[in-house]
Amino acid sequence: MPVSTTNLDVPGEEPVIYVFTPFNAQVRDPIYGYIDYVKELEGSVMDSWVLQRLRYIYQLQAAHFVYPGATHTRFSHALGVMHSSYRYISFVIRTAAITGSLSEEARKTAIEKQRELIFATRLLGLLHDIGHGPFSHAFDKYVLSKKEFLNYVVGNHEVLSYILYRDYLRDLIESKLLENRNSLRVDPDFTLELLDRGMMPPRGMQKYTDLVSRGVLSAEEFYDPEKYCGLELVARLVVRDYIYTSDIMDYLKRDSYFTGVPIGQINDEWIMRNSYIVEKDSKSLIAVTSKTLDEIARLLDARKMMYKYVYLHPVNVAFIETIGKLLPCVKSRITSILERVLEGREKLVNYLVLTDSALYSELQRLLVEGSSSYECEDKTLAKMALESLFYQRKPLWKLVKRFTYSLDEARVLFSSIGPQVQDIVKSRIRSEVASTLSSKGVSEQDIEVYIDKIEVYPSAGSEVVNALEVIEVKDGKIIHEKSLSFEEFAKEYGLIPEALISVYINRDRYKKLDESSLNKVIEISGSIIESSIKIKKREAPETS
Repeated sequence: MPVSTTNLDVPGEEPVIYVFTPFNAQVRDPIYGYIDYVKELEGSVMDSWVLQRLRYIYQLQAAHFVYPGATHTRFSHALGVMHSSYRYISFVIRTAAITGSLSEEARKTAIEKQRELIFATRLLGLLHDIGHGPFSHAFDKYVLSKKEFLNYVVGNHEVLSYILYRDYLRDLIESKLLENRNSLRVDPDFTLELLDRGMMPPRGMQKYTDLVSRGVLSAEEFYDPEKYCGLELVARLVVRDYIYTSDIMDYLKRDSYFTGVPIGQINDEWIMRNSYIVEKDSKSLIAVTSKTLDEIARLLDARKMMYKYVYLHPVNVAFIETIGKLLPCVKSRITSILERVLEGREKLVNYLVLTDSALYSELQRLLVEGSSSYECEDKTLAKMALESLFYQRKPLWKLVKRFTYSLDEARVLFSSIGPQVQDIVKSRIRSEVASTLSSKGVSEQDIEVYIDKIEVYPSAGSEVVNALEVIEVKDGKIIHEKSLSFEEFAKEYGLIPEALISVYINRDRYKKLDESSLNKVIEISGSIIESSIKIKKREAPETS
């Protein structure tokens, strides 16, 4: 493929030549048409077992039980984020030469190292999800963040992503960069430096993992935005640590397409075209023009809609919780693999067999062999859960009512004492409902309460930067800049974070309850929730 160039005249300087990536391969994609890549570098990474493993992990956990078309994988999403990251970073780099918004040193680095930044950002997009376990975020919730499985806490998939990169993929990428340095025209060391820092787990994750004390990770391997605030910060903001990222833009389009849930047109290209690299407090940041704020608000509103109607769909949640209760039934299988993976780089390949496909097969085996092969304590519940997954396609629990509050109203549920308050709410609902409906045969074991929240923007974004840099541009130059905190932005555009409290009853019990009994469940649950979060009784809403 011929290499194309664009000349940009900068006053007092020689024309800056932007040399675009020498793509020589492509793959068909339903969202973007074609995704181009460099076979010698990115193709080698795609063909590694680490990336190929993602073919066997669904992007949307258990959503395929609700939306049969939602069988797309983490692999296709990884390719999409690589492509989206390339488009995004290309527009951002273009602004470095023409706006005068950077110090001379930062500007010079951004221009001279643009190819390294492009490749590092593309690879960061490709690799951002490699640590996901079976059932993705459910595996984080029930295995990696719990001490019960390994007797220590791994943390989440981001921690494992970094380990897989550090101990396996980094050597592969380095060898390909060195082999092809003439055709790629990049500095291998600088590219790896950007990628190393881009793959680091967030700094806030350090307190949620035991791997530092166990010597698997060091404290210096968590990303510090105060220490690493140059081009590596730009790459992270593009892919993973901002209010609008290539990750978000891809998964909204892709998940909407495969579920069939309409979220309206997301004009991601307009957002990217109006994103600029700026410097503030010695940090390289991404700013956006004021005329783009409406589109960002629309993007975040679409994200909120997908959370409410897909990711946290009541039936999807019930299926995920069903899977969560079944994972202890194959605990020894899971722990033996994870322990080998964490022993060192020679055994990392064991992670290849921890996929959705593999664990579905394990669970199907349990169903066929019978309860004697279950490791979990409640074998009766496990048998019903297995049958609900593989026979009926009906989760064990039926939703009675989902209570929705603004997150401000229910903030105590997610505060420092949130876990204790949540446990009290759940316990009281189970106890009082069971007591009231005991004559109907309802027990505390028949009731499940799940508490979730829908943030307007991802929490990772606010750990690195907590404000949008909003700019005005005239004749290619920035003439005005202001900071707008994420919370101020959300408030200004009417984006309200929500708390969701969902009350379920065992499906068989539900079928036997009359309308009066179900109304009692709703009344009791609502009263307990509102008294626990200490809000006033809300008035009936007006028709909009």
